Amino acid sequence: MRLLGALEADDEDIAKALIATAEDWLRKEGMTRAMAPMNLSVWEEPGLLVKGHDHPPMVMMGHHSAKYQPWIEARDYHPVKTLYTYELDITKPFPPLIQRIVSSGERNSRIKIRGVDLKKFDQEAATILDILNDAWRDNWGFVPITDTEIAYTGKN
Repeated sequence: MRLLGALEADDEDIAKALIATAEDWLRKEGMTRAMAPMNLSVWEEPGLLVKGHDHPPMVMMGHHSAKYQPWIEARDYHPVKTLYTYELDITKPFPPLIQRIVSSGERNSRIKIRGVDLKKFDQEAATILDILNDAWRDNWGFVPITDTEIAYTGKN
């Protein structure tokens, strides 16, 4: 299985041609299935936006025109997972539920909350992304972030 992503088209004929070209290339590479639209992994804009077109894009989530859904589904692609985004305005106090979760974590002696040591930024970034890999490993579509990606992300 390979991924087909970064689809941008002005009309259905262009979309069909782009998808067909990608599918042909995948077949030549020996692939028998494609997941689309999804860029390199779940870390880079997975999915097709089917609801919420009136909202601004969310970080790391696809944000497509509503016209894309029928174009893609016409190529016999079907949903396999529903992905959600949640909006939380961090300029305002957190809702009571989030406040209780944070307070619970702060009271837990096994959890240590500290600031990032910018003098050890690469090391700190590696620690954060290692925790992320561990926390996400059982999630659908998970692809571990590699050491090279960790180093790249830390530098950016």
